[in-house]
Amino acid sequence: MDFAAFQSTFLQRIAAAQFLVEQTNKSSILVIQQFPTAEDTEILLPAVRESISNIIAFVELGDLETLKYVFAHADGTFDAIAMDSDAKHERSRALIDYVRGVVTKAKVFYYSDTNVWAESALTFIQHVEKGLNGKNILIAGTGILVTKLLNNLSDYGTNLFYLPGQSSSQHQQLRGASPTGFEKIAGTIDDSCDLSGIDLLIGASIKQVSVDDRIAQRLPRGINIYDMGIGNFSADFIVTARDREDQVYRLDNRAGISSMVLSLFETDYLITKMMGTVCIKDVELVSGGILGCKGAVIVDNVYKPTYVIGIADGKGRVNFTPETAKESEDLLFVKRLIAAI
Repeated sequence: MDFAAFQSTFLQRIAAAQFLVEQTNKSSILVIQQFPTAEDTEILLPAVRESISNIIAFVELGDLETLKYVFAHADGTFDAIAMDSDAKHERSRALIDYVRGVVTKAKVFYYSDTNVWAESALTFIQHVEKGLNGKNILIAGTGILVTKLLNNLSDYGTNLFYLPGQSSSQHQQLRGASPTGFEKIAGTIDDSCDLSGIDLLIGASIKQVSVDDRIAQRLPRGINIYDMGIGNFSADFIVTARDREDQVYRLDNRAGISSMVLSLFETDYLITKMMGTVCIKDVELVSGGILGCKGAVIVDNVYKPTYVIGIADGKGRVNFTPETAKESEDLLFVKRLIAAI
């Protein structure tokens, strides 16, 4: 859509979010996603939706003018704004720097869109496949999503095979080139390799074709095929795959976005409402991620403690029994303090 159409539609999305907030009393958040590639130009405004815990609005953009308009109208309307902070292309730094420098009424969170994308893809695939341990997985493509998926899949007890994709040198430089150093976790596939033992195929280039019809004809019949980067498979490939009774899936990222939003709010609550250090009568209490000194008493929330977790060992771990007389005294003091609240 052009900028004038975007402005009108964005105001409609704001109104829709406000309506849902009034109906549900849920917190609202605007998720700002950068274009996946520098070549993208189409501003996207998916419909506002209600998740289990939040009202979520979206905008996908790639230029500073649009971002400034979004902040001018969204700040103070939404409870929070989540900014995609990945270095996706040459305009990314200017977009992220603007968000960091602007004064906002809403909470501003930062997240990695490609991390959400990769985690959502793996959760989706695992759910469909009922686990991945021991499976032979062919992953095709080029770029940062391929790298993340290969790294993560190596922890799942899978047998990985890698089919390099194609991309421009600029795209490789900005998004991450074809993975190197993966020889230890993934065998590289070429035209001479036997693919009859492959259990599933994942296409992971972002908005680029990574697999053509020649590969479809070499794969076993009836396997599951996943387009996790969008646009990985040629039209001929999809026709051939369906003729061979393969099931072709495309990533739906809604669940991943909802999980990310919940994590942002939970992390914000942890840091702003629970994390801290308090010293009462020479007894140190810590909570919420603070690394306490040896002997500090760890509680659930230093501002409103309701139970003791343990005693800090000074190295980031927890002792559940006192090691000194002083630790025993401090532990008893804190338990009595909590009982009196």
